[in-house]
Amino acid sequence: MLSIFISRVTLTTRNITKAAVMTKARSPGYPVIGLREAIDKVSAVYREDYQNPIPRAVAVKHMGYNGLNGKSLGVLSALSKYSLLEGRGDETRVTNLAVQIIAHPPGSPERAVAIQSAASEPTLFGELDARFQGGKASDQAIRSYLLTMKFIPSAAETTIRAYRETKQLIEDELTGMGSSEESLKQGFINKKGIITQQSPAIIPITNFSYPQSFGNNKEIANIRVSKDCAIRLIADGPYTKRSIEALVKNLQLQLDLGTYDEDSQTGSAELARLEFKG
Repeated sequence: MLSIFISRVTLTTRNITKAAVMTKARSPGYPVIGLREAIDKVSAVYREDYQNPIPRAVAVKHMGYNGLNGKSLGVLSALSKYSLLEGRGDETRVTNLAVQIIAHPPGSPERAVAIQSAASEPTLFGELDARFQGGKASDQAIRSYLLTMKFIPSAAETTIRAYRETKQLIEDELTGMGSSEESLKQGFINKKGIITQQSPAIIPITNFSYPQSFGNNKEIANIRVSKDCAIRLIADGPYTKRSIEALVKNLQLQLDLGTYDEDSQTGSAELARLEFKG
């Protein structure tokens, strides 16, 4: 009887240990669905309640779920990561960025800009873009990287699927938009999700060259803005997010002042070096 009792205690202890290990096996934050499905979900919320603040339980019912559970909470989290939903506590609402996507038809420049903006919101997707040149790598390579970043296998598979689906949506939107120079004048989406036509054009990712290093200098961006022109940004020192925000504000100011009006350009190619102090 004593040995049987000890055996039962040992078995229970093992189960508890296994449960504890499983509880600790959590992956970093990632969207559980791709952007295309996320847009479908937020569109369902918008049809019912527009941009009114509503309880999260109501939002998931608009999406077709019975209530708040593991799956619906994961979808809510994904929509927030794409900046399609926002809110505090139990309340949530549809963002201006989501409305920009919903309000414009597929293939329109405004929708394409908004979708590119939403696709760039998840931090993990930005990391994958930087490491694998916009996703130009095999699923196995991305999977290996995610596993080294402490993702459990099932979470890695979900991440890859969501990432690939999001990339495919961007490609489909750009294909539908066409490649004419006029269609590239897409505008710029500010933090409130509003397109400002006087701001710098956002160019499709196919025209983006990934940064390079030149000695002590770091190329931040190399963007082709037209058939005959590419703009390169080179930092002469350390830079931060605040530095980039200062650069954007400065460029916007110059645009407002007419510094970059087309009739004032000579057409000569120049390399702009921007010194960032951090």
